[in-house]
Parts: sequence; C-alpha cells; structure tokens
Amino acid sequence: MKIERVVRLEEVQRHLEGRKKWPAFLHGEWANGCPEDVGEALAWMASGVVGLLNVASVGPLMPICEAFKGLIQAAEGAAEADENLRELIAWCAFLTDVLLQHGKEVDALAPVMKPLRDFVSTTNQLAKRAKRLATRRKCAALLCFARDGKQIQDFDAKLRSIWNDIQGVTILWVSAEFRAARPPKTGEMAKIPHNAPALPPAFVERSGLVEAVAQDLAAAERATDTADVLRGIPGGGKTVAASSVVRCENVRRSFKDGIFWVQVGQVGTGNPTALLKGLAEDLAHAPSNRPRTVPHEFRDVEHVVSHLVGVLEQGNLRCLVVLDNVWDREMVPLFLRTGFRCLVTTRDVAMVPRHLWGTCTPVDMLTEAEALELLKKASRATSSIPRDEGLEVADDCGFLPLAIAIIGAMGSSRVNPHSPETWRGVHARLVEEPSLVQDHVGGALAVSFRELSEKARARFRKLGVLARGVRAPVDMVAHLWEQVGARWAGCVLPLISDTFLDVGCPLFLIVHTGP
Repeated sequence: MKIERVVRLEEVQRHLEGRKKWPAFLHGEWANGCPEDVGEALAWMASGVVGLLNVASVGPLMPICEAFKGLIQAAEGAAEADENLRELIAWCAFLTDVLLQHGKEVDALAPVMKPLRDFVSTTNQLAKRAKRLATRRKCAALLCFARDGKQIQDFDAKLRSIWNDIQGVTILWVSAEFRAARPPKTGEMAKIPHNAPALPPAFVERSGLVEAVAQDLAAAERATDTADVLRGIPGGGKTVAASSVVRCENVRRSFKDGIFWVQVGQVGTGNPTALLKGLAEDLAHAPSNRPRTVPHEFRDVEHVVSHLVGVLEQGNLRCLVVLDNVWDREMVPLFLRTGFRCLVTTRDVAMVPRHLWGTCTPVDMLTEAEALELLKKASRATSSIPRDEGLEVADDCGFLPLAIAIIGAMGSSRVNPHSPETWRGVHARLVEEPSLVQDHVGGALAVSFRELSEKARARFRKLGVLARGVRAPVDMVAHLWEQVGARWAGCVLPLISDTFLDVGCPLFLIVHTGP
C-alpha cells in the first residue's frame, strides 16, 4: 500500500509539473483530452471524482469531501471561464486525490491535518463565491469580471502552498523505503484479474497463510504440472485468501504475462468447454506486445486445450489461473494440461488428485487475534472490542470468517461495539438458535435475519432473490412453499430464469445449494 501511494503521488507531481489541466489519472484514460466547455468539464469531473469522494466521505475526510462537492455543485453549468479558473479547479481535483490517498490509512492523516484544514477553508471560500456569482444574469461562471482575477489568483496561490506542504510531508514519509525498493513498472506485473472478488470491507489479512502460498506460487523452480490447493469448509475464507494471493506483488511479477480467475462452482462442473473458452478469451484480451486471436468457435474441449497450449508455448508465457470452488475431480487435470499454473480452492481436497498437489493449505478457522480484529472491523469499532466476550461470539461462529463478518456487521453489534453487554447479547441470540440450523454460517444468517424489522423480513422473504454465493435463510426458503394451488407457478417460475430455482418435475422444486 505504501509503495502504491508513492507511485500515485509521483504521478500527481508529474502532472502538476507538466501543467496538466484535468486529472485524467483518476480514470486512467490518458488519451482523453480536457473537455472544451467548462460546463461539460465540471460535469465530467463530477462523475469522475465524486464517486471517489463518496468512498471516503465518512470519518475524518468528510469536510474535504463536502467542500469539494460544494465547489462542483456551485460551479456546475458554467459556460465560460478564464484560464485561471480552469487551472484552479484542476488543482482542487489533484489535491483531493492526494488527500484521499493519504486518508486511506488513519495514521496517515495526522501529518496532513494542516493541509486538510487549509484545503477545506479554501474550497469553502471558492464555493461561497461561486454561489454568489452564479446568480448573476448574464454569466454563471465563477470569473465574471476582470477585477475578480486577483481573488482567483489568491486562491491559486493558497492551493499551491497547500500542495507544497503535502509534498514535503510525503517526501519525509516515504523517501527511505522508496530508495530501498522502487516499485515495478505496470508492464512488469500482471493486472489483478478483472473478475477476482474484491476484498471485503472488513478484510483481515491472514499474512502467514497468504505469504506462504504466494511464495510457493512465485518460485521459479516449481513445476507447472501441479496445483496449489486452498481447501476448507464453507465460510472459511478460501476465495478471499485466493483473491488476496493474486494481489501480492511477487505473484504478479512472477506471472506478469497474465493472471486469470475462473469461477467453477457446481454450475461450471458440467461445462468445462465453456470455462476453458472463457479463459482463452481472457488470454486473448490480456496486455501483450503482440496481438492474440481466439477461434470464432471451438469444436470441443481438446480444441480449446490445444489452442491454449499453443498460445503459451508460442509466446513463452508464464500465466496463472485461479480455479475457484472446484467440485469436479476432472477439472484440475484438464486445466493443468494447458500449461497454466493453477491455484485451486475447494471444500473437498479429494477434488484434486493427490499426485497433482503442489502444496495443500488448509483455510478454516481464524486465530483468536484474527477473529477479534474481524469483529472490530465488521462492527466499525474504533478501538479493541472486549476480548472475552468477543472470543465467546467468535467461538459461537466456529471462528469462521464469513459467520463472524455477518455477526459483526449486524445493527445491534454496531450500536456500541466497545461494550461487553453488546457481545453478551449477541452470544445469547446465537446460542438460542433452533436446532434446525446446524452449521455456524447458517446460524449467523438466521440471527442476522431476525435482526431485521418485521416489514423488512416480509419484503426479504417475498423477494426470493439473493446475490450469487449468498445462502438463503430458512424463513426465506420456507416462504416459497407457502404458495398453494395454481398460484405457485406464477410466483415461482419467474425466478427460474435467474437460476435460483430448478423445476425438478411438475410436482416439486429443487433449490440450489450454496457453493
């Protein structure tokens, strides 16, 4: 994270030195020029920056976010402006991104509190001025008359001074580590797979586990005919661990030709051709010095395997594919034949033939420290939660990350997460769960479902639609059988197209089990 921040700040500095007018780096769209009309420019900037501001608009950065949003709102629709105004708004955008990058780590806010306060004050002044001048009949721009130029220049000088403060703090902050290890260029590292699941908001890194798997994958001497396996029970965090591994820099450098993610699951088990074809298409679109093509149509599995082998051999490529949630014993041998290194997640280690194991890493229960940290993050506690009560709740959840994250994110857990009484109450509700729910994740889901209001529970049951991978609470599933007579078809059949239900026969329905 620190090295990424160095790179980001270097990019900002280069843009500022080059007098770039608009923060194209926020989008990564380097080819797009600055919009001609100031009104269009402000609308474009709002769409590009406000989303980033919304992410950070809770906590210490709220004042700067509100000030900048006020600036955009006040100036929106301006049809003409002086060059100073264009540059001034660009400075605001640059500084906003710089401050947001610092703000991603709470400890990083302290050295930049003065620039933060100065920026809020400056942008608030500009926003007030914009609102006042925007009421003038002939022009909605911030700069209307020549005599206004001096004030605009004063704002510009203030922003330059703030930037110098931030730059000075940053240089002192990162110079030592920057000299020790310059980050690799983008071309020297693979991109994070576009379909790799994002790390959850309450992510707790299991550093020993992730580092060990990453080092093993990145080892140059490792053979390509074996797979690294992450195995564990549902809710143990296998997919999150794999997603964390593919974000490690040593893995991205080792497989700089491409890292890919294939969601297998029970659905993909019966259609390996489609999964391999998807991999071939992703490989064709991966960054490369030479264009790659993919056949319009593959005849069968062997045709796809042959194509992938040829592409890797021809380009001498070193690529990694993550096979997530494998349920079929034939899947891993098939993908290994392509020449890709494989990282596999599965709940049943028997799904990977023993002779194809590289390393097999169990991913199950969290340590006590990890469980407490996850409860702290999920409940949004600002300091440590009560240890004994927190561990009691973690034990109720089987020390499984998914169950703990669900319980920690409940409204009742977030009211006062620093109070022992909060967690005693959560524990009491967990142990009161009926014997109908046998597993820890199911128990956590049931408790969190009962936390909803009566109206919310009723709406939730009737909706009958869940995101992929989310397990349905018992009450919700039971509601599907409350439909009687001829009405059931009209209520249930529309859900079939969303793959939530399958019709087993005219007399009964089969609900998909969770992955």
